[in-house]
Amino acid sequence: NSVAAVSKNDVWAVGAYSLSNHSNQSLIEHWNGTAWSSVSSPSNYSNLYGVTALSSNNIWAVGCYDSSSNQGLVEHWNGTIWSVVSTPTLNACLESVAAVSSNNIWAVGFAFIGGIGVSLIEHWNGIGWSIVSSPKLNGSNAGLESVAAVSNNNVWAVGSYNNNNVGQTVIEHWDGTTWSIVSTPATKTS
Repeated sequence: NSVAAVSKNDVWAVGAYSLSNHSNQSLIEHWNGTAWSSVSSPSNYSNLYGVTALSSNNIWAVGCYDSSSNQGLVEHWNGTIWSVVSTPTLNACLESVAAVSSNNIWAVGFAFIGGIGVSLIEHWNGIGWSIVSSPKLNGSNAGLESVAAVSNNNVWAVGSYNNNNVGQTVIEHWDGTTWSIVSTPATKTS
């Protein structure tokens, strides 16, 4: 589902594969410059959708557990092993992750509140993950699917939501203080 590179001989790819019981298991693979190898993931029955690489000992991957609750999932590589890092979202899924620095990392996705999907933005400050308020979309089944970080005051996220049974695109921007919706010419999705 996603790939990130530290260098030409240090590349990480994440995703999932199907188990015989029809659930998914997270998949992490590493390129060492010569060959790909599988690396053990600490999360069972899960999907990984996004990965970002800061250095050879600081890689982050996000996704969700493959269950009815779709608990948000964050994993971290410290140079030796992958470990699960606590996240505040329970009924959610993280789709993408991007880093400005080791203490300024953004993850986006969606959460279910009252059976309705809402956009979700989380931030890592070097100590822990927290939910960051994002603009309320006028519709339902909202979600953010990708995030890109340029600097402390320039982060972008894209996704979609349903407005009167018509899919709408959304672009959000972080200016260092708040997230805001940015007008886009392409408003309807298929």
